Amino acid sequence: MMAESKDSVFTLEDATIKFDPSLDQRFISDEDSLVKAELDTIYINAKIRLNNIVFEENIIKRQQPVFLMIKFQEEVSIREAYVSSYLAFVDCTFESEFRIAIDKSSIDNNIYVQNSIFRGYVYFELTKGNILSQKCLFDPVNKRRLNHNIFYTNHNESFVLLAENRFVKRDSIGQTKIFGRLYSLRLWDNTFESDLLFSELSIEDITMIRNNFIGLIDMTNVEFGSYKSELYYDQLGGKIGVYSNEDNAEKTWRPQSYEAFSDSIAAERFFNVYRNLTEHFKSRGNIRDFNKMYVEMKDFETMQLHYYSEKEKSMATLFSWKMNQLLGVI
Repeated sequence: MMAESKDSVFTLEDATIKFDPSLDQRFISDEDSLVKAELDTIYINAKIRLNNIVFEENIIKRQQPVFLMIKFQEEVSIREAYVSSYLAFVDCTFESEFRIAIDKSSIDNNIYVQNSIFRGYVYFELTKGNILSQKCLFDPVNKRRLNHNIFYTNHNESFVLLAENRFVKRDSIGQTKIFGRLYSLRLWDNTFESDLLFSELSIEDITMIRNNFIGLIDMTNVEFGSYKSELYYDQLGGKIGVYSNEDNAEKTWRPQSYEAFSDSIAAERFFNVYRNLTEHFKSRGNIRDFNKMYVEMKDFETMQLHYYSEKEKSMATLFSWKMNQLLGVI
């Protein structure tokens, strides 16, 4: 229906989508790879508006159609979706904005994207469930607003997994945001050219392994939960940042010179992240990473003392700054 639509906007509301074995074999993601290789890409030219749609699972055969090998030329909006198991997009391309919001009453479900390309603004939202993104390219060539990729959940049993994705930065303030409440965040083998933000996140368990962080990581006021979290200096060293009220949190704040410490609120947040990280490394018995993160924190303390020395012009602040410099050298 979407592919055959001649309208500029395709709208479907208050409907149920069920699996029909006689019609929907084309949309089964676990088909044999040789079968999938023979499938043609479906091109959809209209803007898509799906509102209050129930995506129903076939209980008998545990089958559910997915959006498979589809190229959406215009923006896609799926709102108030009800999902009994999962809503998946596999081998798809989105040339414009993509927004999906699962209804609050639809819980214990999954949003799953794999081997897909996103060319614009991206927004995933659910209350209780899992957001899984694997081997996807987020490259906002056709952005119509700020270059943001947003992943939002709002339950302390939710789970977000980002694995083997690439997040391209196309402007100076592009960001990838993970926010809300969740139990576990897994970041494996991703490349983040854009800044990664999970400030103010309420979370129990974080694992960050083998990622390539080209941008900064905003960890403002994040509590890492239990000692189960797996964080390492080789992922975080030189990348920690926070948000600043002075620029409306549009940029990640990390001081490059002593003058930056004029923003005392951002500075306090910044050192709080370092204190949390060093305490976490120590509680895990990771003394090597504790020492590295501690040295990095002390270097910034020296930079801040330089700022106070220049601002106050007193012997006490000058002495504190120079003493910290000396201790750093020793």
